[in-house]
Amino acid sequence: MTASIRTLTFRTQKIRQQALYWVSMSSYASFQMKFQERRSEGFRDMAWTDERVAKLRELWDKGLSASQIAKELAEGVTRNAVIGKAHRMGLASRPSPVKSDPQKKAKAPVEKKVVKPKAKAPTGKVSLLDLTERMCKWPIGHPGEPDFHFCGKPSAPTFPYCGTHCGEAYQVQQPRRDRRANRGRISATPVR
Repeated sequence: MTASIRTLTFRTQKIRQQALYWVSMSSYASFQMKFQERRSEGFRDMAWTDERVAKLRELWDKGLSASQIAKELAEGVTRNAVIGKAHRMGLASRPSPVKSDPQKKAKAPVEKKVVKPKAKAPTGKVSLLDLTERMCKWPIGHPGEPDFHFCGKPSAPTFPYCGTHCGEAYQVQQPRRDRRANRGRISATPVR
């Protein structure tokens, strides 16, 4: 009984998928046909006659924007069509309204703030609030204990820890041939 219900459900799902596919394909085909019709109509309406070209040149010289010229010319002429035709005709290009003058953007030099490093706690222990990016962040103790703190010594360049703690945190990897030779064996020599 269960197997027949599963089969029926599977078949129903397959039929639904096929139906959706055919509906979507037929609607896509009708959309494509309508799009082609509208596109060809638009191209027929937007022929660049001598009158339109002369008016384009006149309005362009007056300084109107491309969208204003498109509205003036007639239906079927878009802003992009005006820009393209002006470019092909070799009309003088205009400065972009998006790009601004670099002299306007010239900024006064920004003063850098000098951050004074906070002094360590008098006990020599550095808390989380006292840490800076140039201090060793090696934790000492357990975070739940009251005497938990960080190392606080100057950190090695590009590392979060001082030289001593970098030696503990980072271990040099053995060359590949040495790793193959020692595979499966326990090494008695410490890794340096």
